Amino acid sequence: MLCLCLISAGFNTPPLAAGYFIAQQKALEAKVKAEQALLGTTAMRLVAEGGTMTSVLRPGGTIQGLFKVLAGHQIVRSANTDEALQIEYLKLNHLIFVKENLAEISSAAFNLDGKRIVSVDWDHALRLWEVFEV
Repeated sequence: MLCLCLISAGFNTPPLAAGYFIAQQKALEAKVKAEQALLGTTAMRLVAEGGTMTSVLRPGGTIQGLFKVLAGHQIVRSANTDEALQIEYLKLNHLIFVKENLAEISSAAFNLDGKRIVSVDWDHALRLWEVFEV
């Protein structure tokens, strides 16, 4: 009698399998929402940490703080991360240029007084960099 009811109603699978499929879909949706929430939280944490670093309220350096804000913006692009980038631009717009080294650096170190950096490229070129506080 039960089989006749299922066939006449147009079901091809038993009710338990359909319930399992629905539960599996709901679990997948919950997992996606949790991952999105984690990404959003991570982005906002990076933006907040980066902002305090560029304001010299937290150790780590201005450039490192800016990289954190940019990383947060890359993870989640939202009104909050856009605003954080605008704030950093206003704080750092006096920065004229950042010197770029095109070779891959194999290692780098600060000297003891923190005013110079020495770097070694993979082609064994040794470079000395002056550190300027922003």
